[in-house]
Amino acid sequence: MKQLLSSIVILALFATAKNAQGQAENALAFNDTRSVTVSNSSTSKISRTSVNLKALKDFSKSFHEVSNEKWFKVPGGVIANFLFKGIDFRIKYDENGKWLYNLLTYPEDNLPSDVSSLIRSRYYHYEIEFCNEYQLSNSTIYVVKMNDDKSIKTIRIADGEMEVIADNKRN
Repeated sequence: MKQLLSSIVILALFATAKNAQGQAENALAFNDTRSVTVSNSSTSKISRTSVNLKALKDFSKSFHEVSNEKWFKVPGGVIANFLFKGIDFRIKYDENGKWLYNLLTYPEDNLPSDVSSLIRSRYYHYEIEFCNEYQLSNSTIYVVKMNDDKSIKTIRIADGEMEVIADNKRN
């Protein structure tokens, strides 16, 4: 489980590598205080023929409509990345081809209605920048970054509970 959590944190960092603050916020989403950095040297693009056959079979079965995915070698396995219906998908497999989790990044209008309602019940005046949905084997975690004229917040939603994991005041 600890290895899975580490892999999730690495994937989260990979997904938001453009923003160091986003990296820290995603680590906080999993209550992980360790500093993890994904550099260009630890992530490399690979061909489909280099991917474990078990991972390819699972991917093809789960995402049969997708044919334009890109594969990346990352610590502990591989990631398939593709864009489908406006959603950025990152699917993580371990080195043996076992599925570990999915990370979906999308705008507010793709949020499930119950999650959106929970957010809007408290933060109705905030603009949502993006949503990360982490699909694990036994749960789903949402990390949502939003802002208003006074602050930028990142919230984590899991099991119907919402918590602020980062709150930065604007200048």
